[in-house]
Amino acid sequence: FKGDVVDLDIAWVNNMDEKDKGLTIFLKDIMQEFAKEELGTFKRWKNFHFVYSERSIMSSLVPVLHSLTDGIWLEDPFVKVDINAKNCRRRIDVVASRNKRMFFIEVKHFFDRLDKNDLYGYAQKRFNKTVEQISDITLDSIGDNYLDLDNNDYKIALMIVTTYLRKKGGSYNIEALNPTSQEYANMLNNACCDENCKISTKPSYVITWKLDRPEKYEINYKNGSEIYPFVSFIVKAERLN
Repeated sequence: FKGDVVDLDIAWVNNMDEKDKGLTIFLKDIMQEFAKEELGTFKRWKNFHFVYSERSIMSSLVPVLHSLTDGIWLEDPFVKVDINAKNCRRRIDVVASRNKRMFFIEVKHFFDRLDKNDLYGYAQKRFNKTVEQISDITLDSIGDNYLDLDNNDYKIALMIVTTYLRKKGGSYNIEALNPTSQEYANMLNNACCDENCKISTKPSYVITWKLDRPEKYEINYKNGSEIYPFVSFIVKAERLN
């Protein structure tokens, strides 16, 4: 798929109070190249990385980030400012440099079953946990590791959502595939934090890729078969402070 022209169905929600064109382009590019990488993976392996954990997803995400940045560092260690914490040392999943800006990225993953109705609480819980992980990434905590950091640099909680549909009675519930990429992005956005939300954090972005005819990419397991109609990024991006 590298070098091929691939028509991808990608939609997004942008909730950033302060619009940042460079950040928006970067995240959209990550999703577009990630989708291409995963389609190539299926062509070679008849499987996707995104049907497993974030560790498997790194097999696609890392080469994508290499292609879009000036360089990356995985599992970068730093010491938390809170000396009373039980474990003051921890690592950042990915540090990337692009156009003289730094991006500190924590990656998480969860599954959403397309034909169920309890996404709301589950998405909030998972997203809040992901956002929590970037709370200790500050100019004070990582400033000694890098030169010239400022609030043009970002810390990013990136939650990758794999949406699946299970075959039942020898067929799929095709009606469940009706939402457009934009409708599904809106639904995930609202599931994380709607107008009544008090305890969750509103995503900065939700970016959704809808696979073309997902039945082409059916994966057969011992206990049944599944297809994967949507893959989404739910993102919280905050300037370093």
